[in-house]
Amino acid sequence: MKKKKCTACSKTRNIVNFNKRAASKDKHASQCRDCTRVKKRESYYKHHRVALLRTSRYKKKIAEEFRQLKSHVRTNEHDVIEIKDLIEQGNLLQQEIADKFGVSLVQISRIKNGKNVP
Repeated sequence: MKKKKCTACSKTRNIVNFNKRAASKDKHASQCRDCTRVKKRESYYKHHRVALLRTSRYKKKIAEEFRQLKSHVRTNEHDVIEIKDLIEQGNLLQQEIADKFGVSLVQISRIKNGKNVP
């Protein structure tokens, strides 16, 4: 049976102990299966931890941004009363009122028409 030397552990092993690889001359990998398994496991755990940290940081960041956006956009009853008063006074355009409260022009229109109000 054919033998081959592993480039990682330097042991000479049977060719059946090497994974197949079409790109190499002898159609087998340069590292034995045991070394490949260890290398892949180390790589997985190293990158898995980094990915988990990155994901958890991302989720926390997005959750915080969403909370800020949600609290900023949502109008409470006090804001609705104040917006209605400003609309009735007629001193400001609806767009100016929307900019002042940080809501959309559509939200101001809904408040004016009595729809979708908290």
